[in-house]
Amino acid sequence: MRTFLGFVTLALIPGFAQAEGFDYTYAEVGYISADFDTAGISVDGDGFGINGSYAITDTYHLFAEYSSLGFDFSIDLNQLAVGAGGHYALSPTMDFVGTLAYLDAEIDSGFGSISEDGFGVGIGVRGALNSSFEWEAGIEYSDLGDSDTSFGLDGRYYFTDSVAAGVGVTFDDDVTVYAIGMRMEFGQ
Repeated sequence: MRTFLGFVTLALIPGFAQAEGFDYTYAEVGYISADFDTAGISVDGDGFGINGSYAITDTYHLFAEYSSLGFDFSIDLNQLAVGAGGHYALSPTMDFVGTLAYLDAEIDSGFGSISEDGFGVGIGVRGALNSSFEWEAGIEYSDLGDSDTSFGLDGRYYFTDSVAAGVGVTFDDDVTVYAIGMRMEFGQ
């Protein structure tokens, strides 16, 4: 089973403007759309996601993510990720980010429910193009029933220093997930 963890990051393109560091204390809510295409079977679904992060030091943060999606054929998928991450400034406009998470997923259908738990590891970067636009790109390995590697890319536009709208995509061999949401930052 494939899992969507959100937008951990890996890319090697530099930022273009000075930034004063990134905020790792935030809450985010959004709409999610997912397309599963595996073994000749295609299933589409959508729902919502909520996630947050809390900076416990200048280098480390805790995070939690929850999503609930409804798919074709009355199939529901609920996912939870809880973990910790570290970040290191590569430049004033770019951080290297690493995460480790506990994962839990449950699928409910007319035939019953299936629940799996496991872990996820992600690496990547978070960068600023200017004071209003930031991006993330990453790769994540998850082991939830079986293993999977996914890639993700996010962009976020800041209306103020603490409120942003964002879009993102995460994909692997069988699943493509699109997200749009709003973020409120509470740190810096």
